[in-house]
Amino acid sequence: WINLIIAIAILRSLPAGRFHKLVTSYRLLTSLVLLLITLPFIVNQARTALYPQLEFNNMSASKTSYRQDSLQLPSTVSSMQPVKKMARQVAESAMMFEDDAAFSSASGKGRSSYLQKSKLKQMVSIDPDAMIQTGPGLPSWTLHQVQLHWDGPVHHDQKISMTLLSPVMNSLLNILRIVLVLFLAWRLLDVASLKMPKIPTAAAKSIFSFFIIGALFSITPTPANADYPSKDLLKQLHDELTKAPECLPQCASIETMLIDISAKQLSFKLRIHTNKDVSVPLPVPLKQWSPSKITVDGKSSAILSRMNDATLLIYLKAGTHTVKLSGQVDALDQLQLGFPLKPHHISLKIKGWTVEGMDAETHNITALSFHRIADKNTDAAINKIEQKEIPVYAEVSRTLQLGLDWQVITRVHGLSGTAYPVILEIPLLAGESVITDNIKVVQGHTVVALSRPGQAVQWLSKLKISDQIKLQASEQGRFIEKWTLNASAIWHINYEGIPVIYHQRFDNQWQPEWQPWPGEKVAINISRPKGFNGKTITIDSSTLTLTPGEQITASTLVFNLRSSLGGQHTIQIPEDANLQTVVINGQSMPVRQTTEGIALPVSPGNQKVEIKWHEPRGISTFYKSSKLNLGADSVNHALQIKPGYKRWVLFTSGPTMGPAVLFWGMFGIIMLIAYGLGRIKETPLSSLQWLLLAVGLSASEPWAVVIIAACILALKARGTINTKTLSKTKFNFMQIGLVGLIFISVSTLVAAIQQGLLGSPDMQIIGNGSSSYQLNWFSDRITAVVPDSIIISVPVFVYRLMMLAW
Repeated sequence: WINLIIAIAILRSLPAGRFHKLVTSYRLLTSLVLLLITLPFIVNQARTALYPQLEFNNMSASKTSYRQDSLQLPSTVSSMQPVKKMARQVAESAMMFEDDAAFSSASGKGRSSYLQKSKLKQMVSIDPDAMIQTGPGLPSWTLHQVQLHWDGPVHHDQKISMTLLSPVMNSLLNILRIVLVLFLAWRLLDVASLKMPKIPTAAAKSIFSFFIIGALFSITPTPANADYPSKDLLKQLHDELTKAPECLPQCASIETMLIDISAKQLSFKLRIHTNKDVSVPLPVPLKQWSPSKITVDGKSSAILSRMNDATLLIYLKAGTHTVKLSGQVDALDQLQLGFPLKPHHISLKIKGWTVEGMDAETHNITALSFHRIADKNTDAAINKIEQKEIPVYAEVSRTLQLGLDWQVITRVHGLSGTAYPVILEIPLLAGESVITDNIKVVQGHTVVALSRPGQAVQWLSKLKISDQIKLQASEQGRFIEKWTLNASAIWHINYEGIPVIYHQRFDNQWQPEWQPWPGEKVAINISRPKGFNGKTITIDSSTLTLTPGEQITASTLVFNLRSSLGGQHTIQIPEDANLQTVVINGQSMPVRQTTEGIALPVSPGNQKVEIKWHEPRGISTFYKSSKLNLGADSVNHALQIKPGYKRWVLFTSGPTMGPAVLFWGMFGIIMLIAYGLGRIKETPLSSLQWLLLAVGLSASEPWAVVIIAACILALKARGTINTKTLSKTKFNFMQIGLVGLIFISVSTLVAAIQQGLLGSPDMQIIGNGSSSYQLNWFSDRITAVVPDSIIISVPVFVYRLMMLAW
């Protein structure tokens, strides 16, 4: 604009002459460049005004997210990572089985882990009579993010206000920009006075070079939609690469294990079978002992790695192997062995040690505990001073679980002391009844015997439901206490007494914990608030896919439903539809269509429902989407219509976030350009002829218009040049350039005709991932009745007949 204004201002004060002609040519060149810059701006503003969804090119409306669990093990060989991953799955599957069995043993860690899992499982139980609300569905789209910043202090009661423009106001602003740009162009370009100037001989080469290079660089391909590979194909590839081996969890097994332990030496001999190249977990207590020598089939070149800093893995090829481990134990008095992968047979060779946990039936063995036998002669010589045993001091942990039923889990764990065995009397709470076997109760106390250091005993009790629970720490002085409250959301809790030490401990769950001193008290007051009625069913997403044929339409509805109660949910599809299948969570259901609709069986939790049916109507000029009633308000509704490659889509209508047929906006711009080209004097075509040429080419090859128009203008300009004044080199260069431009134009025209007669029209359908063969609409919130969408189309042979006439 500034260059054009300067040129106009200079021309007003210049007399006729050579410099006047040069500035006139500069004005013409500036006007052409300005048109090339302004036209895309006008097109973009017009499209955004007509189709607001084009502004949301960065919108994400994904309804499904995939979670990839990364299971990696440290390894010295990078190529072994898939094998290591498989080995970890083998080891974890084996250890999960062992953890379940460990609950029946006396080990504290196994019971504690099981306790945490059981607490979480019990707390998720809900009252079957409660009308639990599923809550509103949340739209999943994301768009522009605006960050607000302040520089300087703000007061706590300060407020911010924002002025937001509506979509209609934005469209009006787009139109206003176009009007102002056209008005400015009308005032400065003076199209009516523009004419093809007589080009000076010296500038002929430059001008024609500009036309040729400009035409070549104007070949801008239409944007392509990268729909391959599809999301389903990528997911299939991901599942194939990360699927577990078919041999799991039997990829490896330990046939026999011989444990040889003496006063100074511990050795293992294992016979291991493997189906795959895998890392096998070994029964080595890394936190207490590590082997000094390891051999595989008599060779010492073994590849080792660790898992969770507690399990030793050894990499083995597929086949049968003999693994030997040995090391010193002269500094140890006790040793605990666990079995992440349990052997089929265990044999012992013991000297100077005692063992606990051994059984004639190997499947009953969960762990082995070795204790060194003291040498009395040695002790008498060394320990000449008489030693007195230290009294045992223990910890009593009570976990109150207040769900539909009230329970108390009590755990007694020896902390210090040597005076084993010891008998402790633990007082019960008011209303507490012990239900665990082999726990002795005498006069409101449980009698617990601890026979060895580190032993833990726990039991489960039922607790009577009341308005208050009173806790008081014992004053016996033989143990400390710890109280933890784990209450369901159906109870309202407040408490009095000593302060809480922790409020949240496990998985960010609200679980207040107290650590009282002897004699301190806590009173927990409990009440149950009344519930409020609400929706018990929420539809989080739905997708309706319509594939119309010549006579019938294949329809598929997929939606995700959350329910807090069991029952039935009714979906209404078109009355004349022929129901094909109903699949819920991957299982086909024998459901029939009635006059009221399709009654779907619903169970508490999440359900993925897929319904397929046929409608006795095919594609038509005026095609409307099916009428559906989902039975409840929903969010994230998607509609897909696949008209096929035999239809010429002219118009679409539906929710805002949908396809846009950009051809008609471009058609208006073509009319303006044709009118402007027709007004240029000494051009061979009128405005109507320019319009016919541009419209015929724009539906097949839009970029062809620029090349052919450049060729016509170049040939017209060629007729104004006095070739007698040109040198042979300039003349030949000009003629070769014109021939090349004509060749490109004719080739482009032939390609456009071929595309028009044999191909499909390019209506430039974009928006929400749409194309000429699949139209996509998206609605973030809808009522029970899904919104309608309409497409207007004709058979594609109509377009080809029009191209033939053109």
